[in-house]
Amino acid sequence: MNLFKDIELFSMQVSTLNKDKKEETCLINALYRNAIYTVRNTNLVVVDEKQDGHAYKLNPNAFRAVEDYINKVSKAFNLCPSELHVEGILRTNDFVFLIGGKMFRGNFAIFPDSLMSDEETRFSKQEKRKMKWNNEVVKFSQTITKMLDSYGMKGALRPVEDAPELAFLKPSTREYISSFKTSVLHDLAEPTPRDVIIKKAIREALPSDMIPQGQAFSSIVSLIKEKAIPAIKEAKSERDFDNKHSSICEEIILAIGDGYDFIDASRILDYFYLFMLLLEDELHSEKELKYLHFPVTKEQLIREGVDLNKTEYLYTQFTKRNTPTSAPLLTYLNSQKFDEFEDGDETIFADA
Repeated sequence: MNLFKDIELFSMQVSTLNKDKKEETCLINALYRNAIYTVRNTNLVVVDEKQDGHAYKLNPNAFRAVEDYINKVSKAFNLCPSELHVEGILRTNDFVFLIGGKMFRGNFAIFPDSLMSDEETRFSKQEKRKMKWNNEVVKFSQTITKMLDSYGMKGALRPVEDAPELAFLKPSTREYISSFKTSVLHDLAEPTPRDVIIKKAIREALPSDMIPQGQAFSSIVSLIKEKAIPAIKEAKSERDFDNKHSSICEEIILAIGDGYDFIDASRILDYFYLFMLLLEDELHSEKELKYLHFPVTKEQLIREGVDLNKTEYLYTQFTKRNTPTSAPLLTYLNSQKFDEFEDGDETIFADA
């Protein structure tokens, strides 16, 4: 299931940087096709985040009315540029807006007509067009919020406890992920059959002269297809996921035969998870993102002084995910540019 196309009707994240620029607060509103509406207030820090989240269920009549409005608006946004930030405007409130499977970024502000008039010469026609679309995004946000608030007052919006949608990938996370899609997935269309994703993972993970052939190749595809997604979906903690991950890697080694080790198997599995994340296929949760391993090479591990065995590999993965100076998403995705660890270069482990 693809988060963009199959699950979500819209999501809006508005980020506000406080005056001393030390903390960013994000308000995230989203509505899903199962009629679940979520409101999340997030305070972002380097390593972790604190979230105040609430989920609600719309009754069928209310949901149909809201869905009709969103579908109508979605068509209008087909003409909207994806990048709406206006040059020369101080950025204090930004938005990442997703609707109809498309993403838009801009200034969360209502621009006055005077700035968009023909007499105004400080801004180009293109920048004025962006202002108008920014206004449309803000108006949509205000309208949808009023609609949902009114349904809440009428009792058509009921609280839901422990909704999994509260952990779905934030728009800002997905904005960052989207920047990697073109370079990483240039040869994958969407939607992509699972078998094709796994085959690409095997070919990315291993040197061409090490790619298994025949039955061994088919066995790996079948194994990952059957076990990889349940492993991350059912994991209760990072350690639990690590154990499930290791079990799959051991089975991959058995399927391939002699000449392959735990690091080789891990890279195959980790590239599969990376591609699933970038395609927003099944991996929809911030929690799942934090479980993921980095598809490191043996050369990278050696340069970091890590012995090439299962225990050292797992310890390295665990510490990289939990290092106070490391933002998991940035570290994980930056590590895919691709195997570009240089001696003395700690860019990929820098603060977000």
